[in-house]
Amino acid sequence: MKIAVCDDEMLFLKTLKKQISEIISDDNYSVFEFFSGEQLIESFQREKFDIVILDIEMDGINGIETARKIRDIDRSVTIAFLTNHENFSIQGYDVDAKRYILKQQPEYMYREQLVALFKDYNQNHKRLNYNKNGKAFSVKVSDIIYFEVLNRKITLHSLNGDYDYYGKISELDNEYRNDGFIKVGKSYLINVAHIKFIDKNDVILKDGTTILLGRNIKNQVVDEYLNYLSGK
Repeated sequence: MKIAVCDDEMLFLKTLKKQISEIISDDNYSVFEFFSGEQLIESFQREKFDIVILDIEMDGINGIETARKIRDIDRSVTIAFLTNHENFSIQGYDVDAKRYILKQQPEYMYREQLVALFKDYNQNHKRLNYNKNGKAFSVKVSDIIYFEVLNRKITLHSLNGDYDYYGKISELDNEYRNDGFIKVGKSYLINVAHIKFIDKNDVILKDGTTILLGRNIKNQVVDEYLNYLSGK
């Protein structure tokens, strides 16, 4: 994973790089520092990055304009903005920014948002690959809406269709809990990113599916959903 960080405050940039090194346990990553939007764009034209974290307010070309030029080069790169002001967030919609990280906040909150950013990236690039008994398919984990299990038969509901195979919901829960999936009752494991809202005893998904929420786990599911919405 190649990460570009861009900020015209050198001290802040060094602190950011150090925090990233403390968060990512995988050795297979590199962080590249840039002190201006112009410098980042020039480098991006030669060498693409997986994640770009850049300040909105910089001398010269600002972060929004820098992100627009990067999007012209690469539509898939993950972009996150650093900002001192919450009201800047609306300006990033047209460049599909994944996160807005406020500089002026307690360090633990700042670190939580960085953790959430890398978690989002990993989930968006992780795949479920299945190849057993003559059946084979591959699905992006972020495209999985939910798993439904009946008598060890798993139905994987995704944005691109459904797939059936055999397994246990306990194995799914162990495998995908850290990828944002919530176990709802005995038969369902839901991707929290595909929840539209929770209404009394039902979970309503963005595709219109309604899943009954067990009373004993409702509070846990609501808490995990709220944590997701808040970026924790």
